[in-house]
Amino acid sequence: MIEDEIKLKAIAALTALREGDSENFVSDLLGEVIPDQFEVPLSGPLPKRSGWPYCARQPSR
Repeated sequence: MIEDEIKLKAIAALTALREGDSENFVSDLLGEVIPDQFEVPLSGPLPKRSGWPYCARQPSR
């Protein structure tokens, strides 16, 4: 499945949820785009952290 198809299915699932469709229908839509397994690299550079909560201020010491 290509990235655009994944985005469209996710949008469809959110729209269905907002419109009050059954949870099973929404779950089925999301089940089509969520992978069964994820690959996590064990080494290499860490991704740049940005956005919340990383951009939140650190507490004063």
